[in-house]
Amino acid sequence: MQSEAVVERVRILTDRIDRLPAPGAVAIRLFEVTSSSTAGIDEVVSVLAAEPALASRILSLCRRCNQDLVQKVETLEHAVVLLGFDEIRSAALSIEICGLLGRDPELAIAVDLRRHAVITASIARTLVARIDGISNLEPSAAFLAGLLHDLGHLVLASVIPGPMA
Repeated sequence: MQSEAVVERVRILTDRIDRLPAPGAVAIRLFEVTSSSTAGIDEVVSVLAAEPALASRILSLCRRCNQDLVQKVETLEHAVVLLGFDEIRSAALSIEICGLLGRDPELAIAVDLRRHAVITASIARTLVARIDGISNLEPSAAFLAGLLHDLGHLVLASVIPGPMA
C-alpha cells in the first residue's frame, strides 16, 4: 500500500516537471550553431539578431569587457569576432538560464540559485583554464557544467513547495 502511494507521488511530481520553463528556441539554436565546427560569424549573428534582447545583452557584455578598445563595439559582427563562439555561447546560456531561474516570483530560492550558479560557473571556467594539461575539458564546457550543476534544486523548488525543496 505504501509503495503505491510513493509511486503516485512520483507520478504527480514528474507531471509537474513538464511545467518548468524551457530555454527559448533562439538560445537552443545559438548553442547548436556556436558548437558547430562549420558555422560562420554570419550564422551566429543571424541567430543573435533574431532575439533583440539577447543581442543587446551580448553587445553590452562585449562593450564592458573591451572598454579600452579605440574602436567602440557597435555591431553584433564585431562583438562575435571579439568574444568568439565559446564566450558567445557561455554568455547566451548564462543569460537564458538566469532568466529561467528568475521567472517564478514565488521561488525565493531562484535568486540565490541564480547567483550561486553564475559564481560556480565562473569559478569552474577559471579553474579549467588555469589547470592546463590536467583536463581535456574546455573552459566553456566547465562554465556550462557549473551553471547547470544545481538545476535539480530549482526543479524540486518548483514541484515541492516549502522547505522540502
